[in-house]
Amino acid sequence: MSPVDTLDDRITGEPIVARPLDYIELGREEPTKLGPLTIDPARRLVANTDGREVVLEPRIMQVLVALLRARGRIVSRDELQASVWRGVVVGEDSLNRTIGQLRRLTQGLANGVFEIETITKVGYRLMATAADAERAEALTGSGERGRLTLPARPSIAVMPLKNLSGEGDQEYLADAISEDIVTALSRWRWFFVIARHSSFAFKHEDIDPIRVGGELGVRYLLTGGVRTSGSRVRVTVQLIDAISGSNLWAEKFDRQLVDLFALQDEVSEQVVAAIEPAMLLGEARRLERKPPADFSALDCFYRGMWRFNQVSTPAHEEALALFREAVRLDPELVLGHVGVSRALYGRVLMAESEDIATDLSEARATARTAIRLDPREATAHFAASGAELYLGAHATALADAKLALSLNPNFAYAHYRLGQVLIFAGRPEEAIAPLQRSLSLSPCDPQLWLVCETLALAHYQTKDYETAAELARGAERSAQGAVSAVLVASLARLGRLDEAADAMARIKDNPTGSRRTIAAPYASAADRDHIRHGFHLAREALAQRG
Repeated sequence: MSPVDTLDDRITGEPIVARPLDYIELGREEPTKLGPLTIDPARRLVANTDGREVVLEPRIMQVLVALLRARGRIVSRDELQASVWRGVVVGEDSLNRTIGQLRRLTQGLANGVFEIETITKVGYRLMATAADAERAEALTGSGERGRLTLPARPSIAVMPLKNLSGEGDQEYLADAISEDIVTALSRWRWFFVIARHSSFAFKHEDIDPIRVGGELGVRYLLTGGVRTSGSRVRVTVQLIDAISGSNLWAEKFDRQLVDLFALQDEVSEQVVAAIEPAMLLGEARRLERKPPADFSALDCFYRGMWRFNQVSTPAHEEALALFREAVRLDPELVLGHVGVSRALYGRVLMAESEDIATDLSEARATARTAIRLDPREATAHFAASGAELYLGAHATALADAKLALSLNPNFAYAHYRLGQVLIFAGRPEEAIAPLQRSLSLSPCDPQLWLVCETLALAHYQTKDYETAAELARGAERSAQGAVSAVLVASLARLGRLDEAADAMARIKDNPTGSRRTIAAPYASAADRDHIRHGFHLAREALAQRG
């Protein structure tokens, strides 16, 4: 058994040293509690206080016991082989499958009570999280609040919004909006959301972000307030880095106090849509201070998404390399597979692929792997829908897009994908609403031009060429001067042939600058020919200039 080097814990400053573990005989192990879970190794039983329970396979329970024994310390692969497989060397696939099944337990019955973190080139450790007060008490050993270890995933607590109106009967509105935000955020599976009753324990306290973040074991806090005045209501929110105390994002929402349920839905949707990219950017910035050699699989994913959203060929290729490294480090990381899939079919969309068939086939395969690992991950179905669309499987692409939305209605890209698939499936009238919804949920998205151009294409295919041209010009502005292909066809259809010829000339002068949102295959030849004829008219106008 090879020793494990001492590592510095980047959060507490304390050394982490894995201790030797003997072979684990389940029949000799005593039951133990971990928050709401009772873990009974002899019976191979994990039971939740809500009545749910599951019986684990022997080796999965042995690995869980080994990680529990380590009490938050790193356990190397060699030590796991010694304590579970009696020192017999097993392939990486066997251990990866076992760890993957434990991770699925945390997403199901355990519901975030603990996480299994992969320590690159070293091993694994079990990290207990703080989803409720009972769990916090179990971790600290008393009823007093203590500082909790941060989970591997980014974590956020929504603090109860304060009632700033000075009227007690408005307290319910602040609480209701807070609860709606917690519910909406919980649909994002790539980060961890503290349960409502834990964050509401701080309802009547002044919030010191660093202290509260430490006590709840989170990296981010959402704070704010609600003020009503007559028929109007203002909601203010701030996303705070609970490690440094800095403000990452802030916004205010002024609305008419007419339909309370509609108000709650609208505010929570807008807040959640803004928080997700803000947290992703926060994770990327956090990694700027971390050497790439120390990146975990999750680190590679976050850094890869940051590069992917910069929408350039070098950034795109670097993102793909980071996503592939995430999968190599942790084959069970769903997000890593999602990233690989999106980067591969993104090559095709941006006309960067050297082998379209190979890239699309791999994109579909990796997306399906992500779905197999976690069928409830909305981004996995989103990625699968994109690959299927570009392969011409419109019915499958539509089913995956709808499933992504059912899993996370606040996922702006899922609304975009549904609209995109509907266009190429021959239903452009139905595509307009989800595309507009995508724009409203994410008005500052780095790939805003893509949504605008796709919405322009939907209007073009309904023969509303005026609206299509207007939206396509907006897409050009968002894309920093790249020529919109939809604009060319729309202007030609409007009879504005000089303008269409000018736009076509710009494409010819800079062919790589054209944004190819029409690259997916149409289900109907008539729809395909409709857009092609617009280009034909523009080419003829340009040719007549000589």
